[in-house]
Amino acid sequence: MLRNPMNRPDAVIFDFDGVLFETEPVHHVAFARAVAPYDIRLTVDRYSELYVGLNDREIFARLQAAHPALEHVSLTAFLAEKNQAYLELTRDGCAPIEGVVALLSRLRRAGTPCAICSGSRGAEIDRLLDSAGLAAFFEAIVSADDVERSKPDPQGYQMVLEELRQARPAIRAGRTIAIEDSDAGIRAAAAAGLRVIALRKPYFERVAQRGIDEFRAFDELTDERIAESL
Repeated sequence: MLRNPMNRPDAVIFDFDGVLFETEPVHHVAFARAVAPYDIRLTVDRYSELYVGLNDREIFARLQAAHPALEHVSLTAFLAEKNQAYLELTRDGCAPIEGVVALLSRLRRAGTPCAICSGSRGAEIDRLLDSAGLAAFFEAIVSADDVERSKPDPQGYQMVLEELRQARPAIRAGRTIAIEDSDAGIRAAAAAGLRVIALRKPYFERVAQRGIDEFRAFDELTDERIAESL
């Protein structure tokens, strides 16, 4: 635990998919199943390159723009299929990414509030947090249900900060850390004025040139490393 309170972040905000849970591959499979009836093949490389970090509405809009077969498909009907596939794939829950629980516990002992800013639906977030026993760690959650604009727009992060400040008015964006894993998420957090630390993933190559502090596993994210990012 950091001994000097000045070296502690005001708050830490986590992305959800790919940061707390390894669910990006699950979302890919769910989308691939939803587009398959229209003779569209959504490869993992294409999903990783174009869609990681976006919410479902934005992904559908981009898929629809790229594939004439989806021109007359409604957002509601398409996402119902995708969400059903995701539910089936995660019916038994999902284990948190290794090291996440230890970090959350350490931050709680230090008195650092934690929150989530995600492009996933609130129901998806709540279900996996409950199944893993992690819900109590987070003071605020902003999901795709709460925003009008998807990452990389900063709206979600701005809303999380507002929620956290209701109980802790002194929280500053420049002393708050966002943990992200995608280009869209990094851009959103940076646009909201947050400090960003990125969990490096196979789809991370495009953001590696941004000069963002990055790590490969949560055991690398020591208190000292967090303090250095501020």
